[in-house]
Amino acid sequence: MPVFRVFGPMQMSFDPLPRHGRLRLAPALLVAAFSAICSAMASAGNPDECVRIIVEGNEKTDENVILAAAGLLGGKPRCAPDPAEIRRKVTNTRLFEHVDVLACLDDANPAMYIRVDEKWTLSPVPNVSSYKGDTKFGLDIVEYNMFGLGKVLLLGGTVATRGHNLVISYSDPSLFFSPYEAALNLSYFKYTFREYDGGDVLQSYNDEFWSGAIEAGREIGAFDIGIRFTLRRDRIRLSRTGMPAESGWGNSASAWLCYDDTTYRHFFSEGVRVRIEASWVHELFGADSRAASVCACGHYTIALPENQCVTVFAYGGMFDGSDARFIFKIGGTE
Repeated sequence: MPVFRVFGPMQMSFDPLPRHGRLRLAPALLVAAFSAICSAMASAGNPDECVRIIVEGNEKTDENVILAAAGLLGGKPRCAPDPAEIRRKVTNTRLFEHVDVLACLDDANPAMYIRVDEKWTLSPVPNVSSYKGDTKFGLDIVEYNMFGLGKVLLLGGTVATRGHNLVISYSDPSLFFSPYEAALNLSYFKYTFREYDGGDVLQSYNDEFWSGAIEAGREIGAFDIGIRFTLRRDRIRLSRTGMPAESGWGNSASAWLCYDDTTYRHFFSEGVRVRIEASWVHELFGADSRAASVCACGHYTIALPENQCVTVFAYGGMFDGSDARFIFKIGGTE
């Protein structure tokens, strides 16, 4: 699969403002744009009501989770809903083994039945790896349908020869059964990275950080837009340059736009998915430390017989930072 990675200087277009002013404006502009788009979409009218929606087979999952995923919240009847599209949307929640949608559109009592077969949603994911003397043991525990409300909770951690990490994440793909989504992430990470030339260590750096992030987004048809704010304390020491490890609390803001026209099939998603994300980092390594980046990735997956698939993936990005330590954190050496 082709992979494209481009890093270089990125120019900002807000010439009347000094550079630090542009970075401080970024979070406010993200919030204003996100609120305006969501308000405009929320004001759209509902279709005429003429078909009853009936959900069957959901022993654990709240009915509103299914109706919200299908765009039919509240069980209100809709005019001629597309059974294939409803099945695709409910299947993409990944909460059910099978989803069937049956339309009974007789004149006397038209109705559409959504029949689901629930699956086990608590998944332990162990992982073990070893490379050049660094052995890692990790375990992630994921609940995809917490309390039957479709919420996702992740608890994970890794213990390694050169470090360890801990992650706690909660996400709500349908906040109060609406098209809005939200997430909260907390993490701690400590690790010693090394660059090798054969069996020799050329250089290394110690990276340690605490971070907390909050996300908000909205689904609009096949598109998903969102913003993220992160507070982070980072300590990084380079063995070659001896740069100081102490740093203050930094903050960052990100915005993304995602196009997702995929259908979940057993263990992969068939179709096209493209995501573009822009990020601004401020004061991570001091008052004058700042960075900005833009990245884009996409993949196209084709289903094959016997639950097999072929995926083509592409990635590209640009990065601009005022501190040399940013270069090491994205994998560079100069």
